[in-house]
Amino acid sequence: MYTATSSHLSNALERAPSEPVIIQGLTKRFGKPVAVDNLTLTAEAGQLTTLLGPSGCGKTTTLRMIAGFFFPDKGEIYIGTERITDQPPNKRPTRTVFQNYALFPHMTVRENVAFGLEVERVPRAQQRQWVDDILQVVGLDGMAERQPGQLSGGQQQRVALARALVTRPKVLLLDEPLSNLDAKLRVTMREEIRRLQTSLGITTLYVTHDQEEALSLSDKIAVMNNGQLLQFGSPAEIYERPVNRFVAQFLGLSNFLNGTVETSEKGNAVIRFGDYCVSVATNRAYAAGTAITVTIRPENLIVSSEGDGLLGRVISSSYLGAVARYHLHLEGQSDEVIADEHAPSGDRLYQPGDAVRVRLREGRGFVQ
Repeated sequence: MYTATSSHLSNALERAPSEPVIIQGLTKRFGKPVAVDNLTLTAEAGQLTTLLGPSGCGKTTTLRMIAGFFFPDKGEIYIGTERITDQPPNKRPTRTVFQNYALFPHMTVRENVAFGLEVERVPRAQQRQWVDDILQVVGLDGMAERQPGQLSGGQQQRVALARALVTRPKVLLLDEPLSNLDAKLRVTMREEIRRLQTSLGITTLYVTHDQEEALSLSDKIAVMNNGQLLQFGSPAEIYERPVNRFVAQFLGLSNFLNGTVETSEKGNAVIRFGDYCVSVATNRAYAAGTAITVTIRPENLIVSSEGDGLLGRVISSSYLGAVARYHLHLEGQSDEVIADEHAPSGDRLYQPGDAVRVRLREGRGFVQ
């Protein structure tokens, strides 16, 4: 692990004020298909905002419109108070890190990082200082004279980040930057990206389809599907209170249990499942007797051999170290249910065919 000194961070921050990215009614078509459909959101200054969704949902198209590689059919894009909707890429205060890094293989690390400064005609002495500073920040000091082919995937990723940051952009755009790395290196690099973004305070938009990446990196997440924004909020808000079934299923594992409202007020309801009742969170009040579906995460189900709860039977069990995962059939429910038990004892797992009782943690289930 490397740590940049405060002086290097101070130099890297010079000329780089944070600005929000404001998107208003953005629409983009490619022929008849609508890639982005009337998208409106604000990525706050100095925060990391993730565009999350499946392939073809419009997240990369949105990023490319912010970068200037595509122009919208409708809508506006602002960085701070500056309207950039029709500006060419080289006139925008943004820099993009691509999925394949797009490094020049015949250039050294120093030459790759300095490329944008050359284009901007920054004096050579200033170039050298800024490149040295940013290489220190990303942990590549001592590698300035190497070529990309002599670097690991993670090091190449840091060169791409350094090249984007050295020109002091107001906004950093990251298009699935970790997808070419192995699983262990992805975890390391996402921690480094978050550390850098927080240290530099740069407004960042990050595109990914990886839910864990989005949860671990983001200040805010925009969940997209079919070109539309489905939900925008903090990782905790979206994970704990998804607005619909798609969001609940896309961002982590979810169970959907059918029950009946016993009593309800705004923000809370008591739901009956047969002879078992539990309190859940709601967005509004429901009439008693209303049939309803409760969304509940696997970690908020408690499996026991006795007591109250929904009567169930174990379909399969898996010991995953920190978690035991049970697939269950519950009485009165048509869908299979997943429950996670934390810190399990590997030699005391429930086995397929075992009868169990399953309770919901009070207040952790949610009704959209």
